[in-house]
Amino acid sequence: MCGSVRCQGLLRPAITFFGEALPTRFHEHCFEDMQQAELLIVMGTTLVVYPFAGLVNQVGPTVPRLLINREVVGPFKLLSNSGGCSDAAFRDAAYIGEIDVGAQMLLEATKGA
Repeated sequence: MCGSVRCQGLLRPAITFFGEALPTRFHEHCFEDMQQAELLIVMGTTLVVYPFAGLVNQVGPTVPRLLINREVVGPFKLLSNSGGCSDAAFRDAAYIGEIDVGAQMLLEATKGA
């Protein structure tokens, strides 16, 4: 019961479920949006499912990329394989741990910036 109105159908969130086609808007704007990015923040992902797994490599070659995740994934593995310092990963940084904690740390670090 929603107030005085009774819901008669299924409620569907405004998301794309696994296995469903992405909205046309995604394909229309993806390339341009990624090329205009000044920073890419990647959170809570395995970077296994495409096309999203490929987005991390679609930003410009000097665009900083930050991973906030429970594990090192995708191109960020270069950081852990090189002791955190690599010519190939010069623009990458990672916080490995709980996502809520990493997001809070990012917020605190950017306050007043």
